[in-house]
Amino acid sequence: MKKYVADNLMFLRDYYPDIYQLIRNQDYDRSRVQVIESQNHQVNLLVTLPDQREVALYSRYDPQAEAERWLKSIESQYAKVQNILFCGLGLGYHLKVFMERFPDKKIFLYEPDLDIFMAAVERVNLIPLLKSKQLALFGVGTGEAFQRYIVSNLFDSLIANCDLLVVPSYRKVHANTIDELMNVIKSVSRGYRSNLNTMYRFQDSWAENIILNLRKVLESHSFRSLKGIGNGVPAIIVGSGPSLAMESEWLKRLKNHAIIIAAGSSVQGLVHHGIEPDLIVSMDPSEVNAKVFEGLNIHHIPFLFIPTIKHTILDADWNLLLHAYFNNDAISRYYMELDEGDPVFNTTSTVTGTAIQAALYMQCTQIFFIGQDFSFPNDQHYATGVQHISENDLKNTVQRADVMIENVSGGKNRTSQAMLVLKESIEALIEIYPHAEFYNASRIGAVIRHTKVKTLEELYSECQQTIDPQGFTQQINQYLETYPSSKISRVMGRLDNSKKAIESLSKYVDDLKTLVEESTRYQNHPRRIQKWFEKFNKTWNNMDKHEYFKSIYRFLLYAEYDFVRRNWTHIAAETDQKEQMRKLVNCILPIIAGFHKVTPVLKESIEEVIDRLQLSGSRAASGREGSPACS
Repeated sequence: MKKYVADNLMFLRDYYPDIYQLIRNQDYDRSRVQVIESQNHQVNLLVTLPDQREVALYSRYDPQAEAERWLKSIESQYAKVQNILFCGLGLGYHLKVFMERFPDKKIFLYEPDLDIFMAAVERVNLIPLLKSKQLALFGVGTGEAFQRYIVSNLFDSLIANCDLLVVPSYRKVHANTIDELMNVIKSVSRGYRSNLNTMYRFQDSWAENIILNLRKVLESHSFRSLKGIGNGVPAIIVGSGPSLAMESEWLKRLKNHAIIIAAGSSVQGLVHHGIEPDLIVSMDPSEVNAKVFEGLNIHHIPFLFIPTIKHTILDADWNLLLHAYFNNDAISRYYMELDEGDPVFNTTSTVTGTAIQAALYMQCTQIFFIGQDFSFPNDQHYATGVQHISENDLKNTVQRADVMIENVSGGKNRTSQAMLVLKESIEALIEIYPHAEFYNASRIGAVIRHTKVKTLEELYSECQQTIDPQGFTQQINQYLETYPSSKISRVMGRLDNSKKAIESLSKYVDDLKTLVEESTRYQNHPRRIQKWFEKFNKTWNNMDKHEYFKSIYRFLLYAEYDFVRRNWTHIAAETDQKEQMRKLVNCILPIIAGFHKVTPVLKESIEEVIDRLQLSGSRAASGREGSPACS
């Protein structure tokens, strides 16, 4: 009997349109999920597992009583947990008793079984549960990418502790899915902490590098010119791991048969072994990255940079500079007025991810990894020739590595938590490009999920096409575009206007600082507290809605602003004005401190890049004046 289907579908259409589109005009596998009735006449489901065993989702006698017993068994464990990732909507019995017992908890609801959900839409009134204000998110789907979406949304809104809660029957019906979810939670947690640390650690250097690199962006060529240039040609993404040296002879043979892309410091190892890559990719803002390119005869090789790169690297006399952008780079988006045609890549924690996206942008559909070992095979960190970090530092890193990870040969390699984060970020990236084929060519490195194993020797035996030794660079030169003078003028105008914008924002931040100081004196004066809030709201809104703050400072102060965003609703709900004031002050103090930390760097970088652009413009004008006219 489908008495609930129409109402449930109408509700989903209005409140969860993506889920509605997923199930509309669809039917579930009724041979796999059967509707049955328990002895107390409550609806139940019988699920057939892949091994043909049948499992009842709930008690065949009394699903409601079973849910209540379950609640008592887990009540104390979850009593103090504020955020719950609840796995298994099913027919709603367990979720209902949990929400009634804990009405103040925030619930992120995940249903991994589309067949079960569609059966529930037919047989149960889901509206009271799914319309609850307790639900922060509801998702239906499978696969690692979808699980990452659910878990990332959970982490993005946390202000308190969280935990996973799985309906018991789902551990039988979806044992592998639950294991995958647990791994995703660990991975996202590691990546989330790493990203926040990175955003905080590099906020000064990003302000400096992205602004100063605007000159090189305007003087170089957009990578958009190379879209599709590698169609039908395999790409080899070379990392700095030990397998680079092991496969160096095959890399030499594959020169002119594949596009060899040096990811960051791997260019040292390639040059050491007599291999010239076709493209170098770099994005690291650190001083260490600047050491990578010192003393190497590589400036004739096409060089793709992301504006976060250490700006001194671009001061060298590169013959062919190309640029692309990260999707979180609000500074470039603001000054360069990026549009859909610009090459914007997903932000990655490792240059390998940037190189992968460069290869995909060139439409290379076969992508091979070598030197991407993501571990320390035989306790070795880098391939021979890679030497931008001291031997002592490398030795200490390997000695501290306390994680064992499966390698391609079936054994185990030592690795570190940091290396694990990098590997997982690459695995998450390549999963979203199912049209491409990814191959792990290392014989000693870690297993990389979503790749197949194929050696460079096997690639060589399959390669039919030959690339002209000069052809790749020549082909690049055919398609290169430069920015018109009108674009440069607009960027200059925005840079000049930025100085006034920063001065305006500085006044708002100074006013906020004054309000923070006054807050301690108004604790016992209700009228003054009310006026304090009025002043605060006006000042905060003026700052927060300012175009330059939204475009630039929210990016540079990502960690600080993220802290405000998470706590804002919670603070607004506080009924005690004194406590609300105290929480508000604690919430904005990091913003004030961060603003004062990053602003001097920002102002100095803006002044410097304006001077450099004006100097470049003067030189260009002088060159035009002294050159003969062309008819």
